[in-house]
Amino acid sequence: TQRLQAERQMQSAVERGHKLRPDGNLVVTFHSSNGLPEPETIVKDAKGKNVTTDVWIVDERTGQFAQRHPEMESKLDKNSKRTYYVTELSRRYEELIKLLMPAVTEEYYRIFPSRKKEKGDYWQKSIQKKAYEIARYVLPVATQAYLYHTVSALTLLRYYKMMGCSDTPSEQTFVIRRMVEEVVKLDPDFKKELSNSLDLKTESEEVSFSKAKRFCKEFDARLQGQYSILVDSSQNAQVTLAQAVRAVLGKAKEDLTDKDAIDLVLNPSKNNLLGNTLNLMTLSKLTRTLFQVHFTFQKKISHTADSQDQRHRMTPGSRPLLSAHYFGEPDVIYPKLLGEVSSAKKCYDEVIEQTVEAVNTLLKSGVSFEKAHYLLPNAWGIRFHES
Repeated sequence: TQRLQAERQMQSAVERGHKLRPDGNLVVTFHSSNGLPEPETIVKDAKGKNVTTDVWIVDERTGQFAQRHPEMESKLDKNSKRTYYVTELSRRYEELIKLLMPAVTEEYYRIFPSRKKEKGDYWQKSIQKKAYEIARYVLPVATQAYLYHTVSALTLLRYYKMMGCSDTPSEQTFVIRRMVEEVVKLDPDFKKELSNSLDLKTESEEVSFSKAKRFCKEFDARLQGQYSILVDSSQNAQVTLAQAVRAVLGKAKEDLTDKDAIDLVLNPSKNNLLGNTLNLMTLSKLTRTLFQVHFTFQKKISHTADSQDQRHRMTPGSRPLLSAHYFGEPDVIYPKLLGEVSSAKKCYDEVIEQTVEAVNTLLKSGVSFEKAHYLLPNAWGIRFHES
């Protein structure tokens, strides 16, 4: 079953971590997210038309489920309306997958032509996953996720200290407090290490569409249509890297030229750690020379791509206060394959426009940006600098 397979993968990751550092104190983090379910009942009426008879909603504050009928939607409170809208996004997500499948299948077999010759639908799941990756761009930040998060006591103390800073959502603050409470149950002395969290709010959460649009226009102009551009680097990066490599190996320039030294650390055929899934680069004396040079990039990528980027934890970036970037209009990244499927792009655009309209409606009705932004799609553009 999928559950057993997931358990085996988790066990394998822990065992590999133990081999890497048998004496312990190694952080192992599991990330797992599932798409939104289909919490609605659809039946065919007398004319054979699909009719939604009821939907399920969940109260984000209590976690309780309740059943509602579509005609009652206008009577729901703000939180329930938001949950109802998430359900509608789930339906459009499934629609987008169906529209994308033919193009994804064609592109998949173009890249892997030999697999098309194999009988059966062995590669169908792989193809579907590619379609899911594109379609999930329309799913909201509110999509529920489950994960195992293993951290050291020091990291948890840092979480606790910083949870009052910047634009940390109340949801994260709640989770951090619960984590601390569970640790205190097992180790009461841990409470002695706690100190009051810092209150370092950068700015108020007030949303100014005009200021945000002015900033985003200026930022995007520098990108000139690219997703990422190099804006700064170490003055003598190549020479510095080569010298660092020679210092590690004890080689004179006469014995190891700059070009050969750089090739030794950056060529995957000579430095196989570059492709190792355990990310061993920080433990290799040779590969650690890469820390001696720095490159800073200005980037605009989707929310979902940024989430993946942060999980690698190898490229420090200064993420934005999202409320200061929101200007009340669609501001998303388009997966390239969408341009080849006009019906899918139309569906995509409709979902994005409806989403922005819903967020703006919530803001106008007095809902805070912290709450309203949960409707923003994974496609939403994130602008930042990263080194």
